[in-house]
Amino acid sequence: MPRTTELLWYILGIGVIGVGTLLLGILAGRLVRKRLRSDQPTEPFTIQDLREMREREEITPQEYQAMRATIIGRLKAAPRSEPRKPRPLDPQAGCQRPDANSGPPPAEDR
Repeated sequence: MPRTTELLWYILGIGVIGVGTLLLGILAGRLVRKRLRSDQPTEPFTIQDLREMREREEITPQEYQAMRATIIGRLKAAPRSEPRKPRPLDPQAGCQRPDANSGPPPAEDR
């Protein structure tokens, strides 16, 4: 009987260690993925970087304008990361959002 109890505790300990290791691995993977997303610049240079390079005369004013136009063009063409929030409808214009609860307004609003 004591041998069986020791074996059960051993298996339970190995299981807890395995589950803990798995959870730590998942957490580490999420943290790494989140950091990689936030650290990657969308452009190799920002417009501020270009301004500083132009001020240090590392690039000519013509190169600055061309690179700036390229960055702005890419930013305009890139899809937005967050969808735009819809503007609220004007209650004075009599517009209502269609939803499951649409119906006559409460008595106090009439």
